[in-house]
Amino acid sequence: MTVIDDNGTSFWNLEAIQQRYKLYAQRYGIAPLSKLSPREHTEKGKHWIYPLMDQVIEGIKHGDPACAEIGVEFIEDSASFPFGKSESALSRCCVPAICHENFVNMQSSLGRLV
Repeated sequence: MTVIDDNGTSFWNLEAIQQRYKLYAQRYGIAPLSKLSPREHTEKGKHWIYPLMDQVIEGIKHGDPACAEIGVEFIEDSASFPFGKSESALSRCCVPAICHENFVNMQSSLGRLV
């Protein structure tokens, strides 16, 4: 079976994002809103693993500060990525979420974005 993994490598691979999410959730003293895992689909001998950042975006929309911190990292690192759906969606939902009073601890990251 052919596996098509749309997640990044190194700092942005599936396991690295999941590990940072657990660390950030602990740092903020929150219970994770949900298990952070990518959507997957299998058809005709191919197995697709969709970007985990789609779930991170959903977490940001639901007020998860650990997801918001990953979103900030993604935007800060985005100069090395081709522009696409994930970056655009993060830009729309991440900055308003970070400005919320629950994300005061991330002000230094936000300052670098503006």
